[in-house]
Parts: sequence; C-alpha cells; structure tokens
Amino acid sequence: MSTSESEFCGYTESELAILASRSTPYKSAASITASTNSDHYDSFSLNCPHVADANNENVRIEVTWTLNETIWLKIEDGEKKIYNRLTTFSKRIVAGKTVLRVLLNNGRYFFDYDELTGDFAMEIRPVQVEEDAGVWQCHVTVYQKGNTHTLTSRSRVRVPHGVRSITVPSTCSLNFVYSMP
Repeated sequence: MSTSESEFCGYTESELAILASRSTPYKSAASITASTNSDHYDSFSLNCPHVADANNENVRIEVTWTLNETIWLKIEDGEKKIYNRLTTFSKRIVAGKTVLRVLLNNGRYFFDYDELTGDFAMEIRPVQVEEDAGVWQCHVTVYQKGNTHTLTSRSRVRVPHGVRSITVPSTCSLNFVYSMP
C-alpha cells in the first residue's frame, strides 16, 4: 500500500481534516494493524463513543455491536440481550455498575463493556477477512433524565477487489479522539 499526500488509508486529506476537526463530548477511535506479507490482519479494534457520565446512577446504557446489518452483541443495563457465537462471559459489579468482558467466536472477538468508566470497545484477533470483512459499528445509547442519545462509531475491514485472501504490505492505522474543548 502506498501513501501519498492526497490519500491515507482510503481517505483524502480533506476528509481526514473534516474527521479530525469534529468536536463532540464523546471519544472514539478505531485501528487496524496488519503484518507485512501476511494473508490476514493481526488485529482490528473499534472503540465505542465514550460516555463521560456513565458512573451516574441515573444513566442507563445500551451498547450494540454490529457487522453490516447483523447484531453480534447487544448489552442493556449490563445484561446480554443478543449474542452471536458466545464463548465466555465474565461479569463484575463495581460500585453498582457493570463491568463485562465477553468472548465470542472461540475467543477471537473480545467485547469490553465498562459502565464504571464509560468505556466500551471490541477487538478481533486475528482477523479472518473472509468472515470479518464489512462495516463494524458500535452503537451506544444513553438514557438520562427522559432524554435518549445514540452515538455510533464505525470502521471497515476491507477485502481487496478480486482477491479472496489479503496481502497487506504495511500497517495502516487511523486514530481519532474527540473530546470537548
């Protein structure tokens, strides 16, 4: 993969500038790493929008992770509601808030749900392009004082055109962190 001044990881400079300039009270990031001369990504991670006041007892949180239009995991108020290929499930209650680690698909998928810190994330290790390609999204819905806010972060695992397996010659990583000024 070659990188020019006008394009990086499939984004033009103007698209990157727009993405980097957005200001929101929530943080999110995504990254993909790949080994040189490899037929798979080493890992893919997607951080969900951060919920700053998640530890407030009046805040309810629902997190849904999807691949394209398929729900892989949905957690409402610390309880699994929908899950795909569940392997293991670890749950703790800390200061009345739920902290979960869910492993799916024989442990290749890690999902972290932490109401105490407001951090929610997923990671795939290793990525199997044939199975994992598509748009991964994390939808965080926050219910507080009669208001509902849904925030989404997304990133794509790409398959090159006309190629069944992938060969990636370098590492491509985009990380954007948004926070209130």
